[in-house]
Amino acid sequence: FKGPYKAGGGNSEYHAALYSESGQEIWRVNLNRFLSRPTQLEVQDLRLSDGNLLFNEACISYSSEAQGRCSALVSLDPVAQRENWRSAHLTSNNMFMVHGNQVYAGYGFTSEEDFLFVLDAATGRPLSRTQLDSAHSYMEVKGNTLVVVTYKSVYTFALP
Repeated sequence: FKGPYKAGGGNSEYHAALYSESGQEIWRVNLNRFLSRPTQLEVQDLRLSDGNLLFNEACISYSSEAQGRCSALVSLDPVAQRENWRSAHLTSNNMFMVHGNQVYAGYGFTSEEDFLFVLDAATGRPLSRTQLDSAHSYMEVKGNTLVVVTYKSVYTFALP
């Protein structure tokens, strides 16, 4: 859940929690503890995969307003409340997805360059980077194909 933006441009409060089917809380994480800066960030997407919580700390506006220090992808162990890994900045905004042992993340915003990144899900190590014609707005896996929709095009990538 997300709280309101703070006065002076501070980040909102971000929390994630997992509940059992009976409604019992299994874990709760204050994501702000893992944000890399106190301003200019928002959580735009999060996923639970193999017991790890992944989220992006995206730029609220242009990356230049955050000196390029935003839009990283973060993997946490929510039970131990510790960071597993963090990608480089300008790797993930909008949505991302985990498929098998890879994470597909895109970064791009208006006048900035747009890319699709493939990361190793266990380590966050970048496996590839492909330039896109505009920012991604949607992605999904269909069979053995990754479909990435941008504001201008539809890309398809064969999966290993």
